[in-house]
Amino acid sequence: MDQKIELPDLTYLGNLIDEIGEISTKITFLDIDIKLREAEINKEASINPIYFQNNKPPSQSYIENTWKFGGFNNELIPLRKELAQLEVKLEGLKMKYKLYIETIGIWRTQTANERIISM
Repeated sequence: MDQKIELPDLTYLGNLIDEIGEISTKITFLDIDIKLREAEINKEASINPIYFQNNKPPSQSYIENTWKFGGFNNELIPLRKELAQLEVKLEGLKMKYKLYIETIGIWRTQTANERIISM
């Protein structure tokens, strides 16, 4: 291998780590928000007679299949889309991070080999 590998920009690597942390935090808070809203939907569907069928609360299976994903008026759809976008962005950042770490490993090996050759 004749091509010399350069040490990656460590400032960029630090910023990448910070961005991964920020996105992970956003994902966690968004996930909590969605779960709280799902619980509210479940409770509302279970106690509010407008959602009853034959004067009985709907089954948990019915709630899961009809309202839990999207909400009563699809109010959860934008949150789920945002969550999906953040998860995709996080995966891309993690792949960049891994590439940087692997590049640093290659750089270490290459510089160690150069030191051995120059002795």
